[in-house]
Amino acid sequence: MRAGPLSTENQDMCSRFRWHHLYFVLAAFDLITIAGTLYLTHTILTIYRGSVDTNLQWAERVGRLTEMSELATAVNSPGNDVFESGNIAAESARLDDSLVAFRQTAEVLRRDLSERAPPAIAGPLLLQIEQITRNMDSVEKEARRVFRLLEDRQRNLAGMRMAAMEHFFAQALVHIAAVSRDMQAIQSRQLRADMAHAGYLRQFELFVGGMVCVLVAVVTWYGHTLGRKMASVEQARDAERSQLAAILKTAADGMITIDEWASIISFNQAAERMFGYEASEVLGKNVNLLMPSPYREEHNGYIAAYMRTGLARVIGLSREVVARRKDGFAFPAHLSVSEVRSTREAGQSRVFTGIVRDISDIKQKESDLQVALEKAESATKSKGEFLANMSHEIRTPMTAILGYAEVLAENLALPENIEAVKTIRRNGEHLLALINDILDLSKIEANKLEVECIRCSPLQIVADVASLMRFRAREKNLTLELESQGIMPRWIQTDPTRLRQVLINLIGNAIKFTEIGHIRLVSRLDMDDPKQPRIQFEVIDTGIGMTPEQVAKVFQPFTQADTSTTRRFGGTGLGLSISKRLAAMLGGDITVESQPGKGSTFRLTVATGNFDLADLTNVSDSPNGQEPPKKTDVKNTPLDCRVLLAEDGPDNQRLISFILKKAGAEVTVAENGQVALDAALAAQDEDHPFDVILMDMQMPVLDGYAATRELRAKGYVGPIIALTAHAMSSDRGKCLDAGCDDYAQKPIDRAKLLSLVNAYATSKATGSFTPTLQNPVSAV
Repeated sequence: MRAGPLSTENQDMCSRFRWHHLYFVLAAFDLITIAGTLYLTHTILTIYRGSVDTNLQWAERVGRLTEMSELATAVNSPGNDVFESGNIAAESARLDDSLVAFRQTAEVLRRDLSERAPPAIAGPLLLQIEQITRNMDSVEKEARRVFRLLEDRQRNLAGMRMAAMEHFFAQALVHIAAVSRDMQAIQSRQLRADMAHAGYLRQFELFVGGMVCVLVAVVTWYGHTLGRKMASVEQARDAERSQLAAILKTAADGMITIDEWASIISFNQAAERMFGYEASEVLGKNVNLLMPSPYREEHNGYIAAYMRTGLARVIGLSREVVARRKDGFAFPAHLSVSEVRSTREAGQSRVFTGIVRDISDIKQKESDLQVALEKAESATKSKGEFLANMSHEIRTPMTAILGYAEVLAENLALPENIEAVKTIRRNGEHLLALINDILDLSKIEANKLEVECIRCSPLQIVADVASLMRFRAREKNLTLELESQGIMPRWIQTDPTRLRQVLINLIGNAIKFTEIGHIRLVSRLDMDDPKQPRIQFEVIDTGIGMTPEQVAKVFQPFTQADTSTTRRFGGTGLGLSISKRLAAMLGGDITVESQPGKGSTFRLTVATGNFDLADLTNVSDSPNGQEPPKKTDVKNTPLDCRVLLAEDGPDNQRLISFILKKAGAEVTVAENGQVALDAALAAQDEDHPFDVILMDMQMPVLDGYAATRELRAKGYVGPIIALTAHAMSSDRGKCLDAGCDDYAQKPIDRAKLLSLVNAYATSKATGSFTPTLQNPVSAV
């Protein structure tokens, strides 16, 4: 009877035991399952976070690379835009801002790869990024060269530098694209590895029964999240491709890409406009389609030779080429070619990118500039010829005017007549000085004035100038005082003629504007800069002085203090302008200090060149009022010779003949070069040659140049002295090149002419004369 209840209790106890046991088992299983689930969840989350972080990192890097591409375009733009805007300062500022942003972005990407990416992966990418940075540095340098050349108005050279800039920019874009492809490949490999690990975890799910749903949910959520991230990455890649396509589309230059078989694989819109082809018409075709003969036939052989030997004639360089449009028209172009090698699954491929710029406009502008330069040179030549001819036309009658005035002065007794002749000579000499000033100014402005650098004595030059100018000072009851301070070199290297000209101008100017008092010429050696010693001359007067406003414009051509000064003192205002420019050509300058009513100080400095310190000497002050050295009177130099005078002007014939005959010479006159040639050869054939020939260089029938060349070609060895009214520096060389032995400039200086004729006649008589023989071949 009691067995039943016991049996039920035992049964309940067994049941509870079983349930408790099951509870504990289930709890244990539950704990194990929870632990496994937590572990699995943790593992999945760890993989997910790592995968997401990795993909985010690579997405950010691709984004920064895209940003670098945009900034590279911004860096390149100012060098192109400045040709249209012309605002060099603004474009330079744009370049600076863009370059700073580009370098910052590149540095962030470089630091990110160095710190967070595995070294094996980061190493090659960092090398490529460094190459991109170097390319953009080259873009910057070329852009700044473009700015400098445009500032110097060398637009054609600036265009060439802009092409070089575009070359480096294209290389940078190519490397950016290569880095982008490599990053995408790395990202793809990482994603495949993560997906493989996720597959392993899915197999593990079979052993975790209670975690299937959770695991499926987690995997689904993970997959969804990962999918979104992949979509984001793909969108970034698409955006990058779109941006690169936009760059190619909007580039001002034609950009053409070919493969190693010379087949065109890309052809941007600029290339379409340039060549007249649609991209669809040329893709897959040989690039020699865009070349005229004979370059078309040579191109394939060049590509094959390069692929075989690696020797490049175009790749990596920039050069001018001839291109061909669809209509067959050939045009000049600038071509830059670069090679990019990339490694893909199928192996290594070689791609060549060419940047082509149509330079027809540049060539046309160069042609127009050349025409303009030729016109300018022609105008300069015409100006020089005009000045030379005007000088000739004025100097020729001045020879007669001044010469006959001197003859008259020797035969007049009445003071008023003598004064009248002096007035004629004074005004004639003033006119000649004006002509010389105008010619000097013209030559300086045309950069045709030449200065010598020869050994000369500054003390002797000062003495010569003082000797010449003291007479003019005495005419106004002024004294010219010389003063030398400290040590002076005995010899310097400069142009003594030009230095003498400047000193004469400065002292003459001081005499002109000084009514009472004195003129001082102070000389000293300036050794403030031992490497560039200078001699300083101060011309100090007690004249009318100048206001600061007048000082500011005193060195301008055709300028004096004011119009009343011009009316009172005369002059053209050219002397000081020419003197200042000559001083600059002698390695120095002229400055002025002045006070109205108290006088002026003009300070001239000239470079000394090299001189020996042993030549330095202490110079005592020259006594005031020192008399100039007496010159030998050569006006009455006796001549005992036969002279052939070739001169077409009747007045000058009579004047020069009179001067020579009065001195004792026997004179034969020839009215043109042909008559002179015949007379000289006839006298030589009769064994009674002329002792000296005075040959005017501007004559009818046969001019003096041709007559002299013909005489030398036929073996005439006697002295020939050129007479010319031309005053250009090249005229003396032209006369000597024709075969003349010396040169006399009109108006004729009586004393110099007699001295010159006497010297050559004497040297011929004593046998010391050496003739100037013209090469017969070059004389023809």
